Amino acid sequence: MRSRIAMVLFLVFFAYFFIGGIITYKLANVVSFAHYDFDYQIDLFRASLYAIAALGGFLLAYATLSYVRLERKERHTPRKSDETLRVGNSQVIASIAVFLVGFVGALLMFREYGWRIPSFTVGSDEWRTQISSGLPQILYFHLVGAVLISYALRNSATDKFQRRLFMGIMLVSLFIIYLGASRSMLVTPILVILIDQWCLKKLKTVWLFTAAFAAGLVVFVTGLLRMGSDSEQAIYLLRFVADVAPELREFAKLLDYIPARADFLHGQMFVNGVVIMIPGKLVALLGGVKEQLWQPFGEYLKNLYGYAFAGGGLRAGLIAEYYANFGLLGVILGFYGMGLLVRFVDVRIMQVRSTTRLFFLVVALSLATSTLFTFDGVIYKLVSFAAAWIVYSVVTFVVGMSTNRRTGVA
Repeated sequence: MRSRIAMVLFLVFFAYFFIGGIITYKLANVVSFAHYDFDYQIDLFRASLYAIAALGGFLLAYATLSYVRLERKERHTPRKSDETLRVGNSQVIASIAVFLVGFVGALLMFREYGWRIPSFTVGSDEWRTQISSGLPQILYFHLVGAVLISYALRNSATDKFQRRLFMGIMLVSLFIIYLGASRSMLVTPILVILIDQWCLKKLKTVWLFTAAFAAGLVVFVTGLLRMGSDSEQAIYLLRFVADVAPELREFAKLLDYIPARADFLHGQMFVNGVVIMIPGKLVALLGGVKEQLWQPFGEYLKNLYGYAFAGGGLRAGLIAEYYANFGLLGVILGFYGMGLLVRFVDVRIMQVRSTTRLFFLVVALSLATSTLFTFDGVIYKLVSFAAAWIVYSVVTFVVGMSTNRRTGVA
C-alpha cells in the first residue's frame, strides 16, 4: 500500500466525497434550512452513477499504466537512500530563500487585505474570498514548500544548529500560513509530513488516520468559531452540513441545471486555469479586467443556483467542473487522465528521496483532493508548489557553483 500512496490518497478523498456526501445529505434533511438559502431536496442516484463511472475511468487508467509502461522501469530503478543527501550551506541558503519568497508573498497578500489579518478578524471569510488570486498568493504558497523542504533537510542534517534552524523555518512558516486563514493550506504540509512518516514506516496506520482526523477537526472547529454564531440553534449543524462533503450534493444539483437550464461551458475551466495565475494589474495594463475573464467555478455555481450567502462560492469538486464543461464524456476522460497522473506520481515517489520526494508527495495530495476542489484551484496549487521547488533547486545550484569556484573545486 505504501508503494501506491498517491492512489490510496485519491481513493480516501474519493470515499470522503462519495460516502460523506451521502451521509451529510441525509443529515441536512433532519433540520429545515429553507431560510438559509440551501435546498438539499435532490436525487443523488444519477450523481452516484456518474461518480462510479468517474472512479472506473480512474482505476482503468491507473491499472493500464501500471502494467503497460512504467512497471518495468520502477523495478529496475535503484532507490536513493535518505542518507545520500548532504546538507551544506547551499541547501541552508536555498531553504531560507524559499521561506523569504513566501514571507514576501504574505506581506503582499496582507497589503491587498488592507493589512487585516484574516485569522484575527471576525467575518474574514466574507471579504478574503472576494479578493482575486494572483502573484501574491502564488508567492505566499511558497511557505508550504518552505515547511516541507525544511522538514526533509532537518531529517538529513546532523548539525544541531542546522536542525534548529530548519525547525524554526517550519514553525514560523506554519504560523504565517495560519494568519492567512487558509485551512486547506495549513493542513497540507501537516498531512504530507504525516504521510511521509507513514511511508517510511515511522508512523503506524492507526496513528496516521488519528492524527489526520484530529488536524482536520481542529481546523474545521476553528473555522466555525471564526464564523461566529447567532440565536438560531441550527447554525452549527448548518455549518457542518455546508462544510463537510458538500461536493456530491452540489454536483447532483448541477445535473438538474445543465443542460436543462444552462449551456455547457465548453472548456472555460482551462481558461480559468491560466487566467487565475495572471496578476490583475497585468491584465489591466493589457486593457482587460481579470474578473471578466475569470470567474471561479464555485462562484459560477453559487450564481447559477441563486444562492445569496456571503463569502466565497460553492464546492462541487472537479467532477462537477468536468461535467459542466464537457458532460459525461468529460467526467470519464477527465478522471482517466487523473489516473494516469496519479500512477506517474506513485512511480516518482518510489524512485526519489528527500526534498524531491516531498514535492511528489504534496503533488499526490493535491491530485487526491481534486475531488473536492476546482481545476483552477488544483493548477494554482501545483504551479505554486513547483515554483517553490524550482527556487530551492536554482538557489542550491547557484550557491553550490559559487562555493566550488571559491574553493577551486572542478
